[in-house]
Amino acid sequence: MNEPLPETNDPWTLYWQADRLDSCIASASPGDAAAIAAFWQSFAGRINDTASVLDLATGNGTVPKCLLQASAALEITAVDKAAIDPMTYLQDGGELGQVNFIGNVDICALPFAAASFDAVTSQFGLEYAPLEAATRSAAAVLKPGGSMQLLLHHSDSEIVKPAAARRDEIRRLLATDGIIHALIAYINNRIPLEQLETAGQGHLASAHAKTAAVSGQIFDGVNQVILGMQEGDRQEAELLATVMVARLSAEQARLEQLLDAALTEQQATKIRGMLQGSGVDVERLDPLLIGETPDSRALIGWQLSGTKR
Repeated sequence: MNEPLPETNDPWTLYWQADRLDSCIASASPGDAAAIAAFWQSFAGRINDTASVLDLATGNGTVPKCLLQASAALEITAVDKAAIDPMTYLQDGGELGQVNFIGNVDICALPFAAASFDAVTSQFGLEYAPLEAATRSAAAVLKPGGSMQLLLHHSDSEIVKPAAARRDEIRRLLATDGIIHALIAYINNRIPLEQLETAGQGHLASAHAKTAAVSGQIFDGVNQVILGMQEGDRQEAELLATVMVARLSAEQARLEQLLDAALTEQQATKIRGMLQGSGVDVERLDPLLIGETPDSRALIGWQLSGTKR
């Protein structure tokens, strides 16, 4: 039981510090990641081999990685509002070492001169920001004739649906009658172990969805806390419980943001209008579907592409 307390409560900073390249794919299937990579590699094939690219809300650099795999000479700057550092937190950064990553950057106030980049990209990022300011800022740094390609959350996508279920699972764990509150009460000698076990059994017996990635890990942590308490190591048990609460709360906040960012058709159309008003001629705004057959197709998000006038 030696996981340290997170140094920040920013949900996205915590998320990217956990050796994750992607934040949102439809499933764990390698085919999903490959299809999204192909989407970006196709874009790389449509711009100059040595183009300057700005990737917005880059996270740990999934878009730059895909672009560089298709065109290794691209000059990529990648920004995120989170305190990102991919070459520190990824086990295998690979080609990302040549990307200029800048953390703590607000999309709505980009620190670049007007018309600085040949291309602007974003995968599940721009829509998290205030839309009018974000679209204006993104358009301003794009050179005349420059290309923009965005992949935006769709309110009906196969990414949003499981995010809602995961958010609800965390809510139940953190509820006042949930196992986390019972765990804190047990540590502070307000309830006996039997009452904590009853809370755990109630969670497991409920009809709500439970996953190994969320409930399974929490129950593993609860068992470690119980073992620590039984061995007389209350301080370590308290620390582990505090870490569990901090990480669960951060993940709930991250998922809430994701769900709030998901766009209906009306909202996506509004973004197109905002970009048009900022000098970007939007040539395409369509749902992006991936999958080899009609029966296996998954809705991933809105794909938007345009050119600066």
